[in-house]
Amino acid sequence: MNDFSIPGVPNEFGFAPAEENFIRPNKRPLSSCTPIIVSLKDGTLVAVLGAAGGSRIISSTTQVAWRILTSPSWSVKDAVREPRMHNQLLPNQLLLENRFSRWEVPGLRAKGHNITWVEEGLSAVQALTRDRDGVFDVAAESRQKNSGGFTL
Repeated sequence: MNDFSIPGVPNEFGFAPAEENFIRPNKRPLSSCTPIIVSLKDGTLVAVLGAAGGSRIISSTTQVAWRILTSPSWSVKDAVREPRMHNQLLPNQLLLENRFSRWEVPGLRAKGHNITWVEEGLSAVQALTRDRDGVFDVAAESRQKNSGGFTL
């Protein structure tokens, strides 16, 4: 029942309950579901992404999509495999996966971020891209058990 907030009980990620998401009659739970579909103006498919991981889904899918779209030489697997960050805002803690680049930390702290190092696995992202020749490349979260990808 982690989709709703329970007064006085943090969720499974340790975040404080939000009154807006308390269990009430006819209430739908908050969802962080963030599927991303990228296409060209003519409708040609470029990429499809999705993830599991509660409130961390939004930041994870955004980071992987950014890497796919701004680093065309990377494979989808490379984009999914890169370390991630997440800030829930309440509390104001910037979670950085342990493989995150250490040289960026002083700049983040100078901007007021409170850094917390965490093990990999903030979420589980799955992604698919299609190149200009119509070849698909897919990647499943390697941090997730029984995960795999296949290139057509």
